[in-house]
Amino acid sequence: MAADRALAQRVDALAQAVVAPHDLVVEKVDVRRRSGARVVVVTLDLREGPGSLDLDRLGDLSREISAALDGADAVPGAYTLEVTTPGVGRPLTQPRHFSRATGRLIEARLRDGARVLGRVSGAEPQPDGSVTLEVAGSPRTVAYADIADATVQVELRRVKEDD
Repeated sequence: MAADRALAQRVDALAQAVVAPHDLVVEKVDVRRRSGARVVVVTLDLREGPGSLDLDRLGDLSREISAALDGADAVPGAYTLEVTTPGVGRPLTQPRHFSRATGRLIEARLRDGARVLGRVSGAEPQPDGSVTLEVAGSPRTVAYADIADATVQVELRRVKEDD
């Protein structure tokens, strides 16, 4: 719906202004309808490097974004604001995503159909660059252009008996 896209763009601009001083980015803004009510979902992420947003910081940012939206009367009528992070299942689609996954295990499906499972050891910031993965103990460089899709893999650690 065009009105929801325009609303998402307004929310994105206001939210970007709130989070930029915190070295964060607005990853995505979705405007949805849930049981007839409007829900605005703002997904935040760290600008770069590994790490995550803790719940207290996310709560503070949610209040700041809410105040900015209300102050600008950006969302007409009643709405629910949800501020979240991308989560582990987010597709890695930008160089920044690969950089943020440094040290993490990822699976990439290449455009030629091959699959690569490896740990990110380096990522170039430019879109025409590449990511370096440790695959079976050896480095492998893959151009971003050769990656059809990629995701971080969840690793569950076994608890040792003496722990």
